[in-house]
Amino acid sequence: VARPSADLEETTRKLTATIESAPVGLSVIKAQCGLGKTHAARTIAVARALREGATKRNTRSAIAVPTTQLASQVTADLRAAGVAVTRVFGPLSLTRPGGGPECHLFAPASALAVGGQSVRKLYCGTCERADVCAATAGQDATDGARVFVGPHRLLADLIEAVGAEGLVFVDEAPTTLEDLVFPLDDLISARRHLPSNFEPAYVDALAPVLSAVISWTEYAAPEETGSIARALEAARVVLETGFADLPEVPPLSRHAAMSARFAHPLAVRLGRTSQILRALWRACVRPSVRLTAYDRGGRSLAVTALDLDIENAILGADRTGAAIDRRVVIASADAHLRLDEYRALAPNLAFHAFDAPDGAPIHRTHLVINGSRARLATDDPAPIQSAARLVAEWALETPAARTCGVVTFKRHEQTVLQALESAAPSVRWEVGHYGAMRGLDAWKGFDAVATLGDPRPNLDAVARELGGGGAEVEARYERADAHARSDLEQAHGRLRTVHRQRPGKALHVGALLPLGWDPAAVEYRRPPEGRLRRPVTPGIAELVEAAGGQRAAARACGRALRAVQKWL
Repeated sequence: VARPSADLEETTRKLTATIESAPVGLSVIKAQCGLGKTHAARTIAVARALREGATKRNTRSAIAVPTTQLASQVTADLRAAGVAVTRVFGPLSLTRPGGGPECHLFAPASALAVGGQSVRKLYCGTCERADVCAATAGQDATDGARVFVGPHRLLADLIEAVGAEGLVFVDEAPTTLEDLVFPLDDLISARRHLPSNFEPAYVDALAPVLSAVISWTEYAAPEETGSIARALEAARVVLETGFADLPEVPPLSRHAAMSARFAHPLAVRLGRTSQILRALWRACVRPSVRLTAYDRGGRSLAVTALDLDIENAILGADRTGAAIDRRVVIASADAHLRLDEYRALAPNLAFHAFDAPDGAPIHRTHLVINGSRARLATDDPAPIQSAARLVAEWALETPAARTCGVVTFKRHEQTVLQALESAAPSVRWEVGHYGAMRGLDAWKGFDAVATLGDPRPNLDAVARELGGGGAEVEARYERADAHARSDLEQAHGRLRTVHRQRPGKALHVGALLPLGWDPAAVEYRRPPEGRLRRPVTPGIAELVEAAGGQRAAARACGRALRAVQKWL
């Protein structure tokens, strides 16, 4: 059994000291997966909570993590250390011990929550189960708590709990952008449902804005981007005095709220309508919000803005935007990908980077499959089933794995699990999906971890992240690849290789090499001929012929030349 190296101990000590001594303002830390950033944050929170004068506000700490599941894990670890902790959560995230949601109005409430509607305000107060429902309070509270834990989306609540003098630790780098896409049909549907389901004063103010945006979305040049002002000017709409004083969350009429409680389809429509109206209200009161029109098999509108909670946390502000001297630490393996975003808000931020070698030998294998997302993320399950069987064969190779975690696309979780169990029933398989595994320790004792497919984000969303719909095609691909490689690193980080004390192995099936893998220390393979069939892209040959060549076709569909060539 290998002991942790002295270098590792020194690195983790420096990491803990950096978080503990973070100055007022924003500190950003790039820390390798498994190095122990969450453990360091817990250690500091425990020390602050237990020190003398623990009733003072400056002993409070908040820890924001990506998921509710990870928040539960961190809370349990802190309580095991003897610290009073309050965990905050959304009512809809709580599940019963036997499975299933705690909220018995989960379906309509979830639909309305999409639009920012408060489940507690709408239903919890009048719910017949309010007295016995564990989700009503929205927190698992402990008297005298000095540590507060919750998911990123409740960051504002965590910041409010610790006050101006508390320490805010954000585990995993959140994006500063809120990016929403609405098909034109959804905008038209919102206009139809607005008058009869929302309060009259709100309808009078938002109806002309919505109509103006619908018209602009219909006729704007594809990928035209800018503020909402151009849509309002084209329709000659002047915002009413006091528009900014309207509520950010669209106020439902009492009748609509009650009807949605018993009619899930209505709740879905009202949730989507609320989401659209809320985004347009923000666009009207905040000039930095960008609207982008698209024409990709139908007109659509993207609304891109800074996430207010993240922005206020970085800038050191409360819910009203008033400045507060606060210590905020963001730590993540991919923090460098968000550094430009954070520097735009906090130019004087402090940046630190920490890395450490594997604690035990890890044999890494890259099964190279070009265009893996196009092959494996389709509705056709056959390619990913074939790829899963290759993963099973690899797991059984000497040294054979008895336990193996696999991360793939969410839509194919069950398909992959069934294929793995059928191909290698002697292995204990667990399957998760990209984005849901960050920070979790459940697989740290597994023999192996594999990732199946490259989790590249939507290229249009990447373009908006880069500053607008007209971002260069190659720049979009590079940014998308960087995000995908980072997600792969997060998935493979579940082995906790830095602190690992026995050998393990890791596999990626796809085109990209996971971030953090040394290219010179990886075994490269190709799938056996014919094991993975490539689906034919419908209409690509006809498009090239109609456009007059491959380059013209690439320009017409907004893709790189290599993407068109790959599927001919």
